[in-house]
Amino acid sequence: MPRISIDVDLRGLSREIERLDLFPFVLDEEGRKAMADVVEIVRVHVRDRTPIGEAISEFTGGLGSTGHLHTSIKGESHFAYNEMSGRVYTNVPYAHFVEEGHGEILPHKPGGLLYFRPKGMTHKVFARRVRPVAGVHMFRQGLWASRREISERFAAAMKRVASKMGSLP
Repeated sequence: MPRISIDVDLRGLSREIERLDLFPFVLDEEGRKAMADVVEIVRVHVRDRTPIGEAISEFTGGLGSTGHLHTSIKGESHFAYNEMSGRVYTNVPYAHFVEEGHGEILPHKPGGLLYFRPKGMTHKVFARRVRPVAGVHMFRQGLWASRREISERFAAAMKRVASKMGSLP
């Protein structure tokens, strides 16, 4: 069987090779910073598009808004085992109705009533029907509005990585 052997002389390249050993650490550091920045950018865009006051009253049966949904928009970044992720979210139960809207809601039994107890109120609210409502899409639109800034943050992070790698001893 024919055999080919190639020898490479790496003398004089030891500093460049040492730099490559540091590359994952520099990349992780800049990636973490960029992801945290991006999550905050998206969170602000989503929050700015979240209805408040009378704009949300159609989702709450005409009760107006306490600003709870608006202030509940949170963001978090995770870093583990060379993987990073970020998410923007809310834990408000009616948020998906505001985001996606809903069709007409009727009682289970003909002639019946719908009822719910709004947070912070002692009495129930009754209705024969809840009319359809179009979604606001604050999460979708917030992400869409953030695209350019997301690209810019990660591009700047990669430039900082390249700069740091070039300036290492």
